[in-house]
Amino acid sequence: MTDRTVPAIADICRQLDGIPLALELAAGWVKTLHVEQIAARLTDRFHLLTSGSRTATPRHQTLRAAVEWSYDLLGDDERILFNRLAAFAGGFALDALHDVCGHAGSEDQSALHVLDRLVDKSLVIVEEHRGEQRYRLLETLRLYARERLVTCGEAERVYRRHADHYLVLAETAESGLWGPDMAVWLDRLETEHDNLRAALRWSVGHGEVETALRLGAALARFWQLRGYLGEGLQWLQGGLSWTMGASATTRARALGAAGHLARDQGELLQASAFYEQSLALHRAAGNRRGTALALNNLGVVAQLRGETGRAGALHKESLALFRDMGDEQGIAISLLTLGSMAQLQGELTRARDRYEESLALFRTLGETHGAGAVLNNLGNLASACGDSAAAAASYEEAAALFRELGDQREVAACLSNLARMVWVDGNPRRATVLCQESLAIFHALGDKSSISACLELLGVIASPWGTPERAVQLFAAAERVRQATGAKAAPHGADHERTLGTLRAALGADRFAAAWAAGGALSLAEAVDTALAVSGPTERVAAVSRTSRPPLTRREGEVVALIARGLTNRQIAAALFIAERTVDTHVEHILKKLWLRSRAQVAAWAVEHGLGKDAT
Repeated sequence: MTDRTVPAIADICRQLDGIPLALELAAGWVKTLHVEQIAARLTDRFHLLTSGSRTATPRHQTLRAAVEWSYDLLGDDERILFNRLAAFAGGFALDALHDVCGHAGSEDQSALHVLDRLVDKSLVIVEEHRGEQRYRLLETLRLYARERLVTCGEAERVYRRHADHYLVLAETAESGLWGPDMAVWLDRLETEHDNLRAALRWSVGHGEVETALRLGAALARFWQLRGYLGEGLQWLQGGLSWTMGASATTRARALGAAGHLARDQGELLQASAFYEQSLALHRAAGNRRGTALALNNLGVVAQLRGETGRAGALHKESLALFRDMGDEQGIAISLLTLGSMAQLQGELTRARDRYEESLALFRTLGETHGAGAVLNNLGNLASACGDSAAAAASYEEAAALFRELGDQREVAACLSNLARMVWVDGNPRRATVLCQESLAIFHALGDKSSISACLELLGVIASPWGTPERAVQLFAAAERVRQATGAKAAPHGADHERTLGTLRAALGADRFAAAWAAGGALSLAEAVDTALAVSGPTERVAAVSRTSRPPLTRREGEVVALIARGLTNRQIAAALFIAERTVDTHVEHILKKLWLRSRAQVAAWAVEHGLGKDAT
């Protein structure tokens, strides 16, 4: 056992589930094969592991004989269920058991009762995952069960039921990924990712194109948020490679999803091609809303490619379609996109007008999520104009709206934007804390793309006053996480390049390279822990707290004034005609902004700054 062979040995142990006989049979090959070669051949383990001791009992001379001996001891209903369990990859829950396996054997014996007997015989492993019981076959047993399932002629039916079950799960989760239970659904899909892959593999490989493309379209946002950009695009392309077998509507949705993943990878030409095909299908089907959305997506890609003329024409056509349909939500979306384009072109007044019109529509519709998105963009606009107070107010209001929705990802995005603005405004300590809060949320959600951006921003913020090596490590860790998502182009800005140049000059080539290597070697969890351990310049904090008033939004000022009068959160909510939960959020932000720990300190701060007199 050496440093070179340890990874392969560990892989062999993992693949063989630590089964003693299997390991003994694998070890018998070391005189002929390198351990790496043994590991690579274990996909065909029943043919490889056949050289047991001649003095052992027959069932201990080959891996197949050992498994068959146990299988032969099962009753008919147990064998049927055991075979069907081969469809699951990475374990399963009880709802999937009933949907996929149904009755096993006689009608009076439910799959659950038969499963219980397989557990008693140690053929099925029971594990707890996030408070839920899950079940799985050891991989060696699963591969044997799959052979039996094919032999008995049930494979096609069972794998179809498996794909149908996980399609329902994916499509149910799709809408959940936009709501307050986003984190729950992300974790659920992550837990079932191996099963979802198995369903995709079967449907693509067997020409079940409708199922494959519906699965891919439903999982696109999950793949975006969890950083499976390259893998997700490969699955979608596999389904799209079939020219028949799916409805035009499903194919158009899948093409749009592929466009989103390609765009997030920085493959703008590829994204444009997918969106063009999606647009053509929507037009042919007379789907005006789908057409308008596809035009909007094409406009975004054209905008990113610097094709401002084409982008403007596409966005205007999209807006005209939405207006003609009277689709106010679509109009608001188009106006938001047009505002973003105007801002990129430096037309700040036009951008603000577009944003304000979009915001008014979203608020009229009660579309809190859309309103939050516009406010976030208004914060970016105000920050670009140097109006830090207005930017902070917009970011804070957007974050409060997203908190009410329970959309933690958007909350984190607002905090990240606020952190950048605060850093530019000269408060690195507060910027560090805001960015760390954002990073913690993104890490909890598993959003690797956003984790990378936060690590990079923390590197930029920390470099002037922190340890230079630590800042370089953060940049390197960000780069590694970004590459793991499958993104082809790094979203590097001027701050990134300028800061790296300064750090390289300060450390010298050798120390810089060593720090970069150390950061690149960090696991995702280690990188996040390193970033969360960074602390800002404490002397700057003291100076801020003594001599300057941190930027509070108008609403936060009103809350502070009422706290100074001794009102409870419930009383403040009644006085300001807002929800008590919103007051809780404002108080939490006020404490963080002012670097205070209690309401009594807030009241004292309010009196010191004359805010107590403002309440009416």
